[in-house]
Amino acid sequence: MSETKTETFSQYYRTRAKECRESGSSLRDPRARADMFKLAIEYDLKAKEAEANEDAMSVEKELRKLIGLAAPASGPYHAVAALQAEANNEDSGSHT
Repeated sequence: MSETKTETFSQYYRTRAKECRESGSSLRDPRARADMFKLAIEYDLKAKEAEANEDAMSVEKELRKLIGLAAPASGPYHAVAALQAEANNEDSGSHT
């Protein structure tokens, strides 16, 4: 396995997929070979999921900078909750 550091989860999963393909290519047993290639495909799918999440977080981060909000506590769900709470506070303030 590779010991190089990766910056993102998507890079990590892509590295694992590459290693599985390389390892699978050297195997002679058809079942073991197929299992390694299947694992590589699963890592590729994980990489795509992670990449989509990273893109979403990047967009959210840029939007927060533009509108002057602090970074979310942890992940997109906290950001949504914070924005909803802020909207609720503004709504309740305007009715009194």
